[in-house]
Amino acid sequence: MKTLRIFSISLFCFLVYAGELSAQATLSFQGILKKSNGVAVDDGEYSITFNLYNVEQGGTAIWSETQTDVEVSSGIYSVLLGSANPLNVSFNEVYYLGVKIGSTPELSPRLRLTSAPYALSLIGQSNQFPSAGLVKADEIATSGKLVVGGSAVSPTHTLLVTGGVLARSGAPGANGDSNNGFAFDNDKDSGLFSTADGELSVFVNNVEKLEVTANNVAVTGNQSVSGELTVGNAGTPGNVNLSKGGAVVYNGNRDWVLVETDDFENGDRNGWVPVTGDLFSQKLFEIGNLANNALNQGYYQAPTANGKMRKTYDLTGIPHSQVKVEFTVIAWGADFWDNESIFAGFSLGNDESLRWSANGVGTFFPFHGEMILSNFTGNSVGVYFTSAVNEAGERIAVGNVEVYVR
Repeated sequence: MKTLRIFSISLFCFLVYAGELSAQATLSFQGILKKSNGVAVDDGEYSITFNLYNVEQGGTAIWSETQTDVEVSSGIYSVLLGSANPLNVSFNEVYYLGVKIGSTPELSPRLRLTSAPYALSLIGQSNQFPSAGLVKADEIATSGKLVVGGSAVSPTHTLLVTGGVLARSGAPGANGDSNNGFAFDNDKDSGLFSTADGELSVFVNNVEKLEVTANNVAVTGNQSVSGELTVGNAGTPGNVNLSKGGAVVYNGNRDWVLVETDDFENGDRNGWVPVTGDLFSQKLFEIGNLANNALNQGYYQAPTANGKMRKTYDLTGIPHSQVKVEFTVIAWGADFWDNESIFAGFSLGNDESLRWSANGVGTFFPFHGEMILSNFTGNSVGVYFTSAVNEAGERIAVGNVEVYVR
């Protein structure tokens, strides 16, 4: 029986690509086969199996291939590892090559793969550029454009990312020394940062100026200057729009929020209805010009003495514990008001509560009124106006009704 052993092997550790750069990499390998007496094996074709391990002894091969027609001349052979089975290992650690001739046991010892001098940059102390898998580098600088996750190069931007971008959370730190968030090269501690889960903040010079959470948007300042929110500028006005039921809060206290306005423009009654079957009047309202043309449309008037008008406002879905109504009432008529009364109040179901009154003297005079309903959380509230006069020509008209809650 002939016993074979590896007398010497020369290994060139470089990658050879066929065709396009994306083709499967192969590794050029050359060895010498000699018998136990030191004489080269007979010339011919041999079946040789190559195994890669990540341990010097034992273990399981992480890659293997058999080449059945390896030509050996004077004991010397050359092969391309990966030509029979794709060489799909990452080459990001030390590997050992085992060689097996035909059906004989694998030759010993295994050969440690080494690198050509310029290939040391592929697997250095901390930088790794494997043929497949994760690329690791301490720093990357490119003089051109960089595309991540796609093939198209942006004509306007240096960096194009077609997938998500993750930045490390936390405050920026002075001059951005914490390496967190998204900042700018000329102002490394100003930008967009997240200091906690569910929180997004804008920092300026390492000071949080705007904080956004799931339930709140806060404009902040620093320890010496209060924060300000400016809408618009000297040349262009700005608006702050609140949704229905929204509120402005001062030091934890909600301000009054305007929820409905009745200006009776263009003859629109805006839901106001006459009150029938009561002690005051059973007649409908009229809309028109008032006495001496001082008032045009924009007011709702009771046509007769002691006329009464009412409207119910829907507050469903609007948080509140108080209701305030502001309004303008005009007493007028051909006949003289002789210290006679105007009344206003709230209607809650079948109950009415008087909240405002005034006495008129003369033939034409306006009042601005306000009334508040406290400790009220109901979904609807009625508002009414009426008068108590002696003459049929004495009337009242109502306009500019504004309903507030808080």
